Amino acid sequence: MENDSTMLVYVVDSFKTKIPLELKPTDTLADLKKKLLMKSDKTDKVHKYMANGKVLDEISAFSWQNVKNGDTIYKIPMMIN
Repeated sequence: MENDSTMLVYVVDSFKTKIPLELKPTDTLADLKKKLLMKSDKTDKVHKYMANGKVLDEISAFSWQNVKNGDTIYKIPMMIN
């Protein structure tokens, strides 16, 4: 996969809203959060993001985390006691 290519992923929040985002395989979770903010979606520190059954790391590229074109990334609220 080329690093300059784009991929379309879908971010699903706790309200089941599906938000399409164009990302690069070299993008990180921080890049995804910036793009969500540009689409007026609220992001904060009490959410985790999961794809393919695994919590995504903040600083690793999506290609290293096996996030591919067409994947769904789930925005999961953290339970605070």
